[in-house]
Amino acid sequence: MTHFETATRLNPKWTTPWIHLARTHYAQKRAAEGDAVLRKGVENNPESEQLRLLLAMSLATQGHYDDAINQYEAVLRRAPSSILAANNLAAVLVDHKGDPKSLERALRLSRGFESQKSNAYLLDTLGWTHHKMGHQTDAVRILQQAMTLVPDHPILNYHLGAAYAKGGQRTEALTHLKKALASGTTFEGSDEAEALLGEVSG
Repeated sequence: MTHFETATRLNPKWTTPWIHLARTHYAQKRAAEGDAVLRKGVENNPESEQLRLLLAMSLATQGHYDDAINQYEAVLRRAPSSILAANNLAAVLVDHKGDPKSLERALRLSRGFESQKSNAYLLDTLGWTHHKMGHQTDAVRILQQAMTLVPDHPILNYHLGAAYAKGGQRTEALTHLKKALASGTTFEGSDEAEALLGEVSG
């Protein structure tokens, strides 16, 4: 850590030491210190996509969604083609904002994901956005594509189960909601998945 700190002082424009120093803090469960390092790194390297992305992901993990959104938007202003920033920003807007304006922004960010090389997580973001907007046909179709790539992923099973449930396809909804919860591991949305399973089971 001392070597990384020295490197950031000697050459603050070199992003690698900032990243290693922040990751060392995160590894030792010192999120605030890691964030502070990345903020200082960003001050010295405002054009660095990697520093901002790491900071945004840390902030989102801690529940600082507005701050994370601002960092993702800053990345996209400088690098409009950043798929990671677009995907992560869309996911935060859908899961933690959910108002019509945020959903429209998420759809604009993720609309092109279906034409990308098949990626389950990009497709999941797009499908989940359609689900939240009430576009059930598109949601089911796209989430089914994602499921073929990672059929056992709990979050994707929850999302597809929820889309089936909203479309009134009870049997399919039960199958995927049960599969989502079968691992017994907690995931983002596991409480909602459990509640929805109870409703669909009726």
